[in-house]
Amino acid sequence: MGGEASMIKLITGTMDQMKQSGVVFNTVSFGEPSALVKSGTEWQCTIPQKITTNTGQGKFSNTTTLISISSNNGVKWTFIDTTNKDSDAIKKVVHNLSSKLVIPAPKELVKLND
Repeated sequence: MGGEASMIKLITGTMDQMKQSGVVFNTVSFGEPSALVKSGTEWQCTIPQKITTNTGQGKFSNTTTLISISSNNGVKWTFIDTTNKDSDAIKKVVHNLSSKLVIPAPKELVKLND
């Protein structure tokens, strides 16, 4: 992504565009992480993530999966959002992805009652 400053700029720009188009994040919550698996020198697991948003079409909930990776025995972790990514796309980013790591199939976007 070009470093921390580039990532911050990208995320800030994306958030501004979303607000301008009427998309507002309400809540983000996380479920229990999966069991840790070892892949080479990395520890890996998945974490369910639930996001609710307001849009011009109503309020929606989406459950996705994060892949969490540590290459320094859990001191620091990197998180990869699997939204809209198939296993081939994920493997291009996570070259050392463990075959023991279970990444659930994407869930349907759910429209909530206001």
